[in-house]
Amino acid sequence: MESVHGKVIFLEHLPDIQFEKSTRGVLLLIFANGDAFFFPLEDEPEKNKEFGKNGKGIQESRLNLLPHYKVFTFPFYPEPGGTGSFYEPKRIVLSPDKTHLLLTGVLLRNLNCLAVYQIHDNPEYQEYFKIVYYDLNSTYIDACFIPDSLGLVAVLSKYPSLLFLIQFPWKEQLNNSRNHAYALVGENEIYKVVDTNPRVGGPIQIIGPALGVWNQPFRISHVAANIVCSDCFEDEESDVFDLITWNDFGCGEYVLWKLKRGKAGGVLGGSLKFEWYPRLLISKFFDKQWAEAEETPKVFIEEMQFSCSPVDNRILVLMRRVNFKGQNNGIGLYMVTPEGKAVEYKTSTEGRKGGNGEEENRLLNELCWYKVTDSLDVKEISCVKWTNSFLLGNHMGCAVVVKGVGLYELYENYFGSTFQSLNDGFAKNISNFVQVGQNKRYWVSSQGTLRYMEGSNKSFLPNFEWEEVVTKTSDLNNIIRLRKIGYFSQDLRQEMQPLVETLMNTKHDKKNKKNEKPEDLNGKQTITGTGDIESFYCLHLYKCWYCNQVLLKPLQCSGCLCVVYCSKACQAQHWKEEHKFVCLKIYESLLAAYVSKDSLQDGH
Repeated sequence: MESVHGKVIFLEHLPDIQFEKSTRGVLLLIFANGDAFFFPLEDEPEKNKEFGKNGKGIQESRLNLLPHYKVFTFPFYPEPGGTGSFYEPKRIVLSPDKTHLLLTGVLLRNLNCLAVYQIHDNPEYQEYFKIVYYDLNSTYIDACFIPDSLGLVAVLSKYPSLLFLIQFPWKEQLNNSRNHAYALVGENEIYKVVDTNPRVGGPIQIIGPALGVWNQPFRISHVAANIVCSDCFEDEESDVFDLITWNDFGCGEYVLWKLKRGKAGGVLGGSLKFEWYPRLLISKFFDKQWAEAEETPKVFIEEMQFSCSPVDNRILVLMRRVNFKGQNNGIGLYMVTPEGKAVEYKTSTEGRKGGNGEEENRLLNELCWYKVTDSLDVKEISCVKWTNSFLLGNHMGCAVVVKGVGLYELYENYFGSTFQSLNDGFAKNISNFVQVGQNKRYWVSSQGTLRYMEGSNKSFLPNFEWEEVVTKTSDLNNIIRLRKIGYFSQDLRQEMQPLVETLMNTKHDKKNKKNEKPEDLNGKQTITGTGDIESFYCLHLYKCWYCNQVLLKPLQCSGCLCVVYCSKACQAQHWKEEHKFVCLKIYESLLAAYVSKDSLQDGH
């Protein structure tokens, strides 16, 4: 039976939040109806746990989400018809420092918005989530946090070839300025205290455009940031990539970005520069027209994520393949390096008879992937993320949950493994998971229940890596222990040879290019470009709440301090028609948020 809150659509670990008796932070769960829960994590001595009942050194159990663990309700956009159901946000992103949450698709002031909430456990605030930024959702194609978590990098619908860096107010301003106090009236009406002093916005940095592999402006559909970077603007000598962008055109094309400050620099002064590096997941094409033709093999990038390990430079790719030969269509996982190359390995194949063995080996590296479903519907994927493996090794891998099928993990690009817990319903019921440390894995079922599995310290195999598992070079007892944990692994290299022949044998159908060989664009991926980042400041002006006239000298409501007008006539008319019904509610809501009356009236 499904939870009254619906399914869980977001699950992450917040290690720095103190809640109840937590000693290891909390789990943040967001349900389909917008309800957010904190589940406190506590350390418990291993001697108090029972690991031996199943003979596998692991225990599993269900965890109870108590009613008072609910800490907030996000105003998701309701579905039409008054059914009580809500549209899921298009995207929910946790900031790299895990202090902010980005939701694309929430209802604020009766509008579909993109919103950023600050997460905190400050006892002076009534709620754990405080809105710090919002704008119309239709303005954005996509957005994510910048690496230092102090702003957003956004792709705007009017300018799909540019990136915009939007900085939040400094945290001190958020904590001290009355301008950021807000009242929630009803389910979706947000009112902020008006500060009549001039409000300067910015700086806003504009980055781009970049040229793609075919030497045309690259149109961006998605953007992701490198969460390992501590500074969005690295020194000139840095070789760390800050951002990655990709599109939905099916050519497997993406662009890596570096953001740099000059020697005189800083965000507010000196020169700021960007560099871009176009890449292709598959480099063998005739030309752009052939690549975009309906019948040619397509690689659609659904998700890309930088590794969250500071010693790892790999990039996770969730891809959808169409029009490939044999059984190589579907959705699967893949890894690339920032240089645009697949994670390499050695292979003994000499290539097919009469063929180019070196070329086939390169393509085998490039095309090796872990197919997790034959379906071409990306809605079948409920989550994708980087993770540690459970009780095994020292390297991170990428994982994906397929609805009703189970959890798949990919390590070192060519070692794939399904994971089956001791619970019989795990594979068909898991919808999301998160790992805390190396011996605790928390997961939620499709019915919205929270469960966990924990392995004894004696079950650790820290020096036991995936290559030993798959190639069976490890001690047999270790392989048996791994099966008992729940891992069933395979070497993906053995399944890729038919896929290599897809591109090696492809013929061009056009008469004038019938015998032409595909162009190898791999060399073109080294083409790069650079440019200057433009920085702008702006002045925020309010509009009259009744006639929408832009105001240079607003008249403020003395009751709630949250609405402004151009004239006493507009104020009187708005009061008569609407504002008198909510003014007192706004004021009381502000008081309930621990904003004193004296601080509200300061400056009047």
